[in-house]
Amino acid sequence: PSSRVPLRSSATLVAPPAPEKVMPIDCDVGDSRVTRKPILELATQVMLKLYKRSESETLYWEAWDAGNGEVTVHWGRLGETGRNQRIQIPQGETAETTIDCKSQDPRANAYEEIDIDDHAQIIVQFKTEDEWGDTSDLDKRYSIEDILNECLGWTGNGHCDGGDIGSGTINAFCFVVDPNVAKNTIVGALKENGLLDGAVIALDTEDDYEVVWPEGFDGTFSLL
Repeated sequence: PSSRVPLRSSATLVAPPAPEKVMPIDCDVGDSRVTRKPILELATQVMLKLYKRSESETLYWEAWDAGNGEVTVHWGRLGETGRNQRIQIPQGETAETTIDCKSQDPRANAYEEIDIDDHAQIIVQFKTEDEWGDTSDLDKRYSIEDILNECLGWTGNGHCDGGDIGSGTINAFCFVVDPNVAKNTIVGALKENGLLDGAVIALDTEDDYEVVWPEGFDGTFSLL
């Protein structure tokens, strides 16, 4: 699909890798297997994300229900768009069983899920002219959320979990696997969309917030 979520704006989004041809499933999804962790369900979308970490890089493998009787499998190096392939769901099977089947190979090669609690949280913040903003600020918030969800999702590094507006700021909250890689991805995507000016990117360190963009930031960062 051209997008992982329904879009609410016309912003320029990260280009997904061109899908390879639709392939039939090549394993027996109807056999009995050891019960694994349940596949993550985002809203109504069935999705599974697996990662393999080494000292030099992190690799990702993910799959989701693409609709129309197909599953999309997407894999690559964290921070890069990688490759993707559409797979037909066999008759009588579901997206979940098909994804479970296709995940056997990466699981056998030491790919595993990373719990959401082990993700880092990044906040992207913009100032508004008044305390509560206006409709244009709300539109900007939605555009930013879509851009972040696309650029992080298609590079295997997480997702935007939504945002808020008020107290003089727009905030978008992201859960990411590697915050350093995510920062560079976010900066590039905002720049491409003409939204980098005024952006402040901060990492939630649990005790405080560490501003990682812009470099040399000498202001104050707060969500209040």
